[in-house]
Amino acid sequence: MNNRIVDTKNRESGKPFSEQEKLEASGVFGPHLFTHPHLWDDQRKAERALVSVAQNGPEQFASFAELLAKNHPNLRCPNLTSFEIPQNAIDMETRAKWAQDEHPLLQNLAWLTVSKQDFVNNIKAFAKVAEPLTAWESVKRNGQIDREALDVLWESLNPAKSSDFYIMKEILAHPLFVMGEEQEKKLDKEPLLFAASLNGAKSSRFVYRVRNWLEHQPANVVQMAKLPPKDSLRKAEAPVGLSVVPLRPRDDGLAVELSHAWNNKQVKPVKLDGKYSQGSKLIQANGKTYLLKGEPLKQTGEDGESTPAQREAAFPEMAVAMLERGDALAKSFIPAALLLAGNHVYAAMEWKGGEDICTLDQLYRHNHADSQKVMADKLATGDLHKIACIDYVLGNPDRHGNNIMTDGKDIWFIDHAGAFVDILDPTNGKTFVPFYLRVNVPPKVNFSELSQAQKLNAMSQPSLPSAGDDIRAFLWACPIEKVVEIGKGFGIGPQPIWRRFERVLNAVKGENPAIAINRLWVEQ
Repeated sequence: MNNRIVDTKNRESGKPFSEQEKLEASGVFGPHLFTHPHLWDDQRKAERALVSVAQNGPEQFASFAELLAKNHPNLRCPNLTSFEIPQNAIDMETRAKWAQDEHPLLQNLAWLTVSKQDFVNNIKAFAKVAEPLTAWESVKRNGQIDREALDVLWESLNPAKSSDFYIMKEILAHPLFVMGEEQEKKLDKEPLLFAASLNGAKSSRFVYRVRNWLEHQPANVVQMAKLPPKDSLRKAEAPVGLSVVPLRPRDDGLAVELSHAWNNKQVKPVKLDGKYSQGSKLIQANGKTYLLKGEPLKQTGEDGESTPAQREAAFPEMAVAMLERGDALAKSFIPAALLLAGNHVYAAMEWKGGEDICTLDQLYRHNHADSQKVMADKLATGDLHKIACIDYVLGNPDRHGNNIMTDGKDIWFIDHAGAFVDILDPTNGKTFVPFYLRVNVPPKVNFSELSQAQKLNAMSQPSLPSAGDDIRAFLWACPIEKVVEIGKGFGIGPQPIWRRFERVLNAVKGENPAIAINRLWVEQ
């Protein structure tokens, strides 16, 4: 190891690194940085560098993070909010030191964890030295959080502090939090403050959780809550009729909204094309229109066992995980909640339809130039080929032009119930070459009738010289372990995903990445 590079204490603050120094450091920190030593020159590239070090040399992660912090005094890396740091990358002593550091990057990294227990230990160790609001933000973005972690954080808060009181109100509304006698003691420290915060509410989870506490408070506290004594003991109002139940805590709020909307007859059937679209519904709630989609069928085999609704919910979440956090491409994947209504599991997602929205295929056939214009920027930068990697790795054979929606400016990818299949297996049916890779082919040309060579020659390629490096960097920084773990939670087997990911990695090594990705789709 080159200690002159790794030990940041010996460097002058803000002094730029020479290319030779970067090369020497990259030799320590992994092949990704060795190939692209410039990848920590700005914030976006620094984030990629951190991910690469975590994957290729976790034992050097702490040193490298301090190296970046020293060279970039204002570096924040906000897109690392759900980044998973290997367990052996940062010891608790280093975490505690970073939690008190003034540098925003180090303070943020101190709270990023792999396991639930590690996270709980962070809360216990840092409760008295770190800003509680930082801990709470980490609680909300940590997918493995549970009641124990919420209890630990609850105990660390001081209700007399306005910021801590705000967090306590948030915790009270968290679907995983359970109010017991020990938790009620915290409310006893500022009873009038909590009573005033009820603001006359009668049917919220907040009221439901403090009902026992409010029962044994003096009259002036009950009066401050602006609730008659009997009403203060009522449970949160349950919807009459069909109950929509969230299958994941994160979907709790939407489930409540849809329950009321459903029972107020704001739901109607909608007829959609597609193998898994029977029984779909549109429902109006909270000023938005949601599509409820799902059939009680299961896909079995090496790819796992999952319902269409699970695959609808899994695909956008896994796709976004493959991208850098904050990447503008993420908004093209519409998140889907998993809900149980009666005996039917639905994927619920915001509906992309209406007069101002059409499919990309419709725009392509009506005005080819406009369809090219919509995709031009994403094509030039290599973003469309990143999407093609995502579709390939996640086994999506159905990215034809009617499964891409557009308003003439933005695009959204829809219909993922048939994803996670072996796209190389002809018994799984037809696999479409993604429409966005062939949108420049004139409508009068029948793409399916072209030879493989003609298809490759006609398909789109990025125009910016940096696109190839960006595509490779995207693949090398992809947290594939996290992606497959998300898939397991939806009943999706990991091995085919790993194989397809390795196939893409190998393909982009030998030639221009965009051409290699086009070839993967054409020569399947």
